[in-house]
Amino acid sequence: MNAHAGHIRAQDERGQRSPHGESPILLRRPDLKGRFGAMVWDLTETDHHSGRVESICRIDWNDVAANHPGWLATCKELCWHRLNTPLATQKTIGSYHASREQLRMKRFLRWLDVKHPDVAGPLDLRQRHVHEYRVWLENHGPEDAVNASGANVRTGSSCSPQTVWSYLLPIKALDVFRERLSSPLPFSPYDGNLTAKMLGAGETSEENTTEPLPDEVIATLIDCARRYIEHYAPTVLAMREEMHAFWDDGRADFPGWKTKPGPCPETGITWMPDRKKAAHHLYREELGHLVAACLIVILYLSGMRPGEASNLDSDCLDRPVDRATGLRDRWRISGIPLKKRGKGKEGKPPPVEWVVPDIVAQAVQMLQKLLAPYRAMHGSDLLMLSKDALRKPKSRDRKLQRSSKTGYPLSVTSIGSLVNLFYERARWQRDAIAQTDPSVNQAPDYHIKPSQFRRTLARFIARQPFGIIAGRLQYHHVSTAVFEGYAGSISDTFALDVEDERILAGIDILEEMRSDARAGWRAGPGASRVLAEWENVREVGLASAVVDTSSKGAVLDNSVRKLVQTVHVGSLSYCVFNVSNALCLTEQEKSSPGASPAISMCSPDKCANSVIAPCHVPKWQGLLDEVRRLTGTARSGPQKQSLRTAAERYEGVIAKAQGGGNGKD
Repeated sequence: MNAHAGHIRAQDERGQRSPHGESPILLRRPDLKGRFGAMVWDLTETDHHSGRVESICRIDWNDVAANHPGWLATCKELCWHRLNTPLATQKTIGSYHASREQLRMKRFLRWLDVKHPDVAGPLDLRQRHVHEYRVWLENHGPEDAVNASGANVRTGSSCSPQTVWSYLLPIKALDVFRERLSSPLPFSPYDGNLTAKMLGAGETSEENTTEPLPDEVIATLIDCARRYIEHYAPTVLAMREEMHAFWDDGRADFPGWKTKPGPCPETGITWMPDRKKAAHHLYREELGHLVAACLIVILYLSGMRPGEASNLDSDCLDRPVDRATGLRDRWRISGIPLKKRGKGKEGKPPPVEWVVPDIVAQAVQMLQKLLAPYRAMHGSDLLMLSKDALRKPKSRDRKLQRSSKTGYPLSVTSIGSLVNLFYERARWQRDAIAQTDPSVNQAPDYHIKPSQFRRTLARFIARQPFGIIAGRLQYHHVSTAVFEGYAGSISDTFALDVEDERILAGIDILEEMRSDARAGWRAGPGASRVLAEWENVREVGLASAVVDTSSKGAVLDNSVRKLVQTVHVGSLSYCVFNVSNALCLTEQEKSSPGASPAISMCSPDKCANSVIAPCHVPKWQGLLDEVRRLTGTARSGPQKQSLRTAAERYEGVIAKAQGGGNGKD
C-alpha cells in the first residue's frame, strides 16, 4: 500500500499548483463529474475493484463541514494533493486509499471533539495532542472508545504498531504538505521523526505472517469441494431451475422439491443434511455452497488473492493454441492483479495470467454455467456474484433493488463468509463419513481467512523439489508457470510405511556416501561431518539392524536409528539434519518441537547439513539450463540480474562437484 511507505517528502516534481474551486478532482481524469469545490467527491468510476461497494470510494465532506468547519479546507486540500501531487519518494495514491485515509482523518477529528474541543483547526493543534492521540490508539479499551455511527469498536486493549501507523498517517501527510496547505500545522510532529519505524511497525515484514491452513482443514475443504463440483452440481443446478420455474409461475406457495439429492456416489452418505428449511433458504444455501466449492478450488490451486478472484470476468478462462506445436496449451485465467500492477488504458491496470490445472478450469466453467441467469438479470459480466443476486426478483422483469455496485459483485468479506459456511458443511460430511469409516478423523473447528489459501499454496510449492523456482513462476515473478497443483493427505498407515522405507533408504544413502568418499567424491559442506559420524556408529550398530514385518517396523540400534532419521532426500542434495546448522528454517521454526528440514528451501552449497552426491549433478545441470532459458524471456532488469546470479551459483556448484570439489568439502 503506497500510503504505508516509510518516509514521505513534500517535493513536487511537476510543479503542481494548488487546487481551486473548479479544479478537477483528479487531474488525470478531467472527465469525472464534480470539482474540488463539491461537497461529495465520487471516485467510484476510478476504482477497478468490482468487489467493493460504491460508497467506499465516495468522499463526503458534509460531516467535516458541519462538525469541524475549521478543518474542511485543509482536509480537502490534503486529499487533493494525495491524489494528484507526486512526491520525490512516492507516487500519488489511488481513490480507494485516499478515501480510507480521509476516514482515518475523520476519526482523529472525532477524537479531538471529545478530548480537546478547543482545537478548532490545524493552527490550534500541538505536539502534545498528537502524542496523546498516539497513546490512546495504542492502549485504549472499548470503554474509552470514540463512538461513531458505522465505526468499528475495539474489542481488545491494544492494537498493532502497523495499525497505529495507519491512523497517524494523515497527520504525517499534514506535515509533508505543510507548504501547500492554506492552514499548515504550526509544528512538525515529533520534530519530523514520525515514521513507521519510530512506532515499531518498520517497513514491510520480511516474513509473511499469514498462517497456512492446517493439513486436515485444507484436505477437508478440497475433498468436499471436489465432490460438490464432480457429483453434487447436477442436483444444485436442477434446484435452481425448479426455483426459477416457481418464480415465473407466480404462485404464492412453493409446491415442494422434485429434485432429490440422494446419497453421494463416492462416500455413500446423504450429502445434504436438512431439507426441511424454507425452499428459498435451501435453494440459496446450496447454490452458495457450490459457489464456495468452486471458489476454494480456484483460490487454492491458482495462487490468486481473494480480491483478484472477485474481480474476474466471466470470460476469464482460455486455453490458447501453442503456435509451435498446434496443440492446446495449459489453461489460463486472465485477471487484474491487486499489487505491483502497471497502468494500462485509462489508468486501468493491464491483466495478468494465472496458469492453472484442469480442476481449476472445471471450477471456473461451473461458475460460468451456474451464475449465467443472474448475470443476465443484473447486467453483470463478473464470474462471481454475491448471494444477494440469488434472491427472488421484486418484479416480473427480474430486477432487484441494488444496494451495492451494479451486478451484485462478490466482496472479499462475502468470500470469507461463504468459505466458512462451506467448511461447516464439509465438517458435517466428514463427521458423517467417520461414523462408517473409523480411519477418517473429524475435522477441527477452525475459522478460515481467504488469504490463507494463497499462503498455503505458496508454502506447498516452496517445500517441494525445485519449489523456489516453481513458486516464483506461479506468482508472476517471471513470465512462465510450470506448477500444477495437487491437494490431499496420506493415510496414517501409508505414513508409517513411508517412515520405515525412509529409515532403510537412509542406511543405503549413508553407505553410498561412504563408497563415494572412498572413490574420491566428498562434495557439500556437510560431507566430512556426516561421514565421520557414520563411521563411528556403523560398525557397532549396523550389524544388529534387522527388518521386521511387525507394527514396530525396522528394529535398529539406537545410535544407527538416530543418525539415519536425520537423513533427508532432496533433488539437489542430501540433508543430514542438525537443527543448529539449518539455513532452511527461521529461528522460530528451529525452536519449535520436532523441527524438521524444509529441504527444498536449502542452500546446498552453503548449509553445513548438505551433502551433494553424484546423482545430484544432473539435477543441478537441469536447473541451470532452466534458469538460462528463463533469462532469455525475462523483461525487467531486476529479473535478469536475479537469474544471472542464480546461474553463476549453479555453475559454481557443478564445477566444484565435477572438478576441484572431489575429495574435499
